[in-house]
Amino acid sequence: MTAVLDGLLTDEAWIDRPLWVLYLQQETDSPTAGEEDLRGHQLLLSAGATIVYDASSAVTVVGRHEYSSCIVVEYASPAAFAGLLPESGVAGLAEMLGPHGYAIPTSSGWLPSAASGFPAPLKAQQPIARWDAARLEAHVDENEKIAAAGRSGPTFATMEQAKHFATEPAQGGGEVWMLNLVQFSAEPRAWTGRITPDRMESGEAAYARYGELTAASTEDDGPLIQHAGRAMYSSRRISASLVGESDFDRMMLVQYPDRDHYLSMGAYKSYVAAHPYREQGLAELYIVSTRPKAPSTSAAARL
Repeated sequence: MTAVLDGLLTDEAWIDRPLWVLYLQQETDSPTAGEEDLRGHQLLLSAGATIVYDASSAVTVVGRHEYSSCIVVEYASPAAFAGLLPESGVAGLAEMLGPHGYAIPTSSGWLPSAASGFPAPLKAQQPIARWDAARLEAHVDENEKIAAAGRSGPTFATMEQAKHFATEPAQGGGEVWMLNLVQFSAEPRAWTGRITPDRMESGEAAYARYGELTAASTEDDGPLIQHAGRAMYSSRRISASLVGESDFDRMMLVQYPDRDHYLSMGAYKSYVAAHPYREQGLAELYIVSTRPKAPSTSAAARL
């Protein structure tokens, strides 16, 4: 952790430039005596910190660990960030975030500014189902391709995660922004389902093919656009994790009008057909549903 901070403070690619840090915080059942709270700490409250994105409600849809909060904060430079750390340094930050929390430095400017606000959600081109635990269970029984035996691993949601996302009250009633943390496979992984995709030369190439198939096709808009998924906001540069057990190659936020749009996309046939490339391409994936406090522009402005 200290080596990562030292790199930010000395590497010309980072030094003396605005720094954004993404915090993924876990909800702790029994905080230790004297434990500091991230939301009450100078890392967020100081005049030298500007909150760019604040989602006090978060649910892990895909990934090994559960998170309850997602925040992106801008600092004037890595040195300004280091000056706001708790007295115990990065170790103290790790305690505030929880046992599997993350603090991931990124380049700045990849999300809309506070002045411009977030754009209004798109309108879906496909019917949107209303999802609950019973519908998820029935969907599994009806369509093996969508929840087939053998579909497990780092790029899939468990049934428990899907049900939690579909039924958590704090995730309902409005738009969701899906945080994607992507780690490419060193070489393409084997697909565990019945569909065999083309063999890609690298994990990154396989994931790029997945992106091409989900964003658009030669016939029409791809399942992302058809289900009102706003084009991704992606970090231009991402550091090794300052806090956290994994490093990631890409960080993205994708906007949907609500969770039903996202779940309906996940069940759509062309999305299912593209999924083998995601499994091939990734060694680890987190998809965390977040609900930002900053409202989007008026629904009347929707495209």
